[in-house]
Amino acid sequence: MKTVKKKNAHIWFFSLVILVFSQFAKADSSQFKLDMILAKRGDADAQYYVAMAYEEGRGIKKDLKQAFQWYAKSAKQGQYGAQYKMGDFYEHGYAVKKNNNTAFVWYRKAADNGSSMARKRLNRSASTSRSEQAEQRRIAALKAAQEKKETQVKRRAAEKKKQLAMKKADAKARPVKVAKPIKVAKKEKKVVTKINIPDLINLVLSNKWSSGTYSADYLPSSSTNCLKASAKELVCFSKEKARMINSVKVTYTTKSTLSNFKRNGSFNVKYFYNVMKLDSASEKGPRVDPLGLRAEEGWQEPQLAMNCHTTDQIYLTCSKGKMRVKYRR
Repeated sequence: MKTVKKKNAHIWFFSLVILVFSQFAKADSSQFKLDMILAKRGDADAQYYVAMAYEEGRGIKKDLKQAFQWYAKSAKQGQYGAQYKMGDFYEHGYAVKKNNNTAFVWYRKAADNGSSMARKRLNRSASTSRSEQAEQRRIAALKAAQEKKETQVKRRAAEKKKQLAMKKADAKARPVKVAKPIKVAKKEKKVVTKINIPDLINLVLSNKWSSGTYSADYLPSSSTNCLKASAKELVCFSKEKARMINSVKVTYTTKSTLSNFKRNGSFNVKYFYNVMKLDSASEKGPRVDPLGLRAEEGWQEPQLAMNCHTTDQIYLTCSKGKMRVKYRR
């Protein structure tokens, strides 16, 4: 009897997962068709959404060349999100030849039109340029010091050789004692023990992860269901949840993809928030959500990313920039 109940429970769970995935797939496909109609009529925002669907494979097969073409059409009409994406494609060489100068031009256009992400990218590029110049100066100083040191060593060697020749000339009959070479004991190499988790993906999938501070929206947990999309990838959907941002109650769901599982205990997480509803509230939360949730309805772009790592197979530490979140299974 227990075996039959357990089997029925499994059938019910996988049916629910299939239903959820089919609903998301239908919604994505319908949205893509609607966006394509508007995009062909010249709507810049619709062209941006069509490009984003091609880039992510949402509602249509993933195609970076098509994504680049639609981003270009939208960007030429002044859509700053598409202008930012043009810079991103040129910077990394997605479906187009890599060109940092062209990428900079598109980032500048997007920043002038109000893109905060483009301004950050430009600021980071300027900071990187200053760092590279400082590094070049440091290397030049080290090289000059090394050349000076080598010159001094050569001069001392020449003086020593000259003194030795003079001593040999003064002591023709005296035998020269040759010092025995000193044997230097070899240092033993320290053996570093590395963690080895051959089945990390199943370790992550088979547990319910939780944290006392942050909700595990993007990991397998009591509120998030996950399944294997392939032998090396997990796809997760969270239940409908709510968080306070400033004085707004944000109701949302989360879609995440877990991939790049390695034997050293690390893997990558990419996730989107889908905001269902916004409500004013007297209670106040943080002005900025540390995990990237914004008080904006709909699917929030761009996708967010975290790196996670386990060393003892009990705790997971996920990092996003300077923020660290520790989860326990």
